[in-house]
Amino acid sequence: MFYSRYFTYLGAISLLFPAFALSTFALSTFAQAQVPSQQLSPSQKKYLQQQINEHVIDKSALSMVEGWSETKKVAEFICRPFALPVIQKYHKDADKVFLGIDSPEDIKLKNASELVGIGMYRTDNGWHNIRFSCKLTATGKAQSFKFENIVPPKLQTGPGPVIPPHKEK
Repeated sequence: MFYSRYFTYLGAISLLFPAFALSTFALSTFAQAQVPSQQLSPSQKKYLQQQINEHVIDKSALSMVEGWSETKKVAEFICRPFALPVIQKYHKDADKVFLGIDSPEDIKLKNASELVGIGMYRTDNGWHNIRFSCKLTATGKAQSFKFENIVPPKLQTGPGPVIPPHKEK
């Protein structure tokens, strides 16, 4: 997952240099072995598949969704729909929520009963970053969603522009 973009480049290099191919394969096998996998129970997987079938209207998109990790599927089809009404209790004008922002490392399935990570929601005042936790039942349904706003650090600035001193000759 994390290393996948690098393997694209390594794969292209291995086409140019066949001796490099064997080391690339060994490295990719090692990296895949390092990625921890949290498996959902059979009943959770069944519920997740029901949600996917219910929400994916364009059936040609199913092949793309099947390529997603379990973590992303849980975030998109179980936790995200549950999250918006919870956020709207505190922010009435919230109309959209994303769980995970830039990369797959933004969300993590800690175990079969909890998804954690960072995300964002939109209000009339713009987008707001959050840290969240989504708890799942044994059957796969979302049972709770907790979030807190993440306030980006303020950069310290000086009193004005820096003007270098004039050099006299």
